[in-house]
Amino acid sequence: MKKLLGIVFLLALGTLLSSCAGSTLDQYNEWQNKHSNYAYTALACPANDVEARCHFTAASNESDAKRAALNGCSQRYNNCKIFKINNRSVYTQTTSSYNSGSTSYGNSSSSSNTNSQPQLFYDPNTGGMRECTHNALSTGRCLSFKQSLKTYTANTLFYNKSTGAMQPCMGTVNSLGQCSMFGLYNSNKVSKGQLFYDPKNNKMTTCTSVTVTGVCSYYDLVPNSWAKNSGGFRMTDPNNPYNKRVPRTPQQSIDVGMRMLSGGCTLGLNC
Repeated sequence: MKKLLGIVFLLALGTLLSSCAGSTLDQYNEWQNKHSNYAYTALACPANDVEARCHFTAASNESDAKRAALNGCSQRYNNCKIFKINNRSVYTQTTSSYNSGSTSYGNSSSSSNTNSQPQLFYDPNTGGMRECTHNALSTGRCLSFKQSLKTYTANTLFYNKSTGAMQPCMGTVNSLGQCSMFGLYNSNKVSKGQLFYDPKNNKMTTCTSVTVTGVCSYYDLVPNSWAKNSGGFRMTDPNNPYNKRVPRTPQQSIDVGMRMLSGGCTLGLNC
């Protein structure tokens, strides 16, 4: 009974914290620090809205932490998922949502206004560039990554931790998005919506001033409108605007809806 009361108390406190200002990830990190005496912490959010009132819990074992977090989240939302256990990303979606028409993205062209490839986010836990399971362009912070990286081109930029620059990969890229050898940054092949990793704030955002080596001198507070035009399934083929496609999976419908809500496209024209 005493153990149950402890979990309930922590759950209530976690709900209060997540309703305050600041990003969900920042609040979760703060929660972890305050409850470092517990072996496990858990973060539960609605599957498609990580900036909602997410729930944090702490417990002596993993199953209790997960169960309490899901129970608390489910009292307010449907389709709640565990996004993190301690610092480990848990919730991932299958790549089946990228089948059908979504596999026809073209290569990004130089100085293009939008990106046809899904934006990649740097994962400091693995040191690789990965696709996010949710729309993270409003904050630049990804809470959960897809299991493997399958979508990138010769112009895709990877974060080089040793130089602090965004550079193309000239070597091999494994499933976690880790590059074995980096190439030279070429500004002529970078779109206006390219995301740069900001190590100080642990987020991806666009850059207002980039050096010739690919190091960002001034980061935007949030990704610009060019960045928000990219990512996920499109009803309109970027390479052929006359080719219209119908969303065939829930994730494809979410991709279109989130792009509309962020102001990144107009239904019937370029979504």
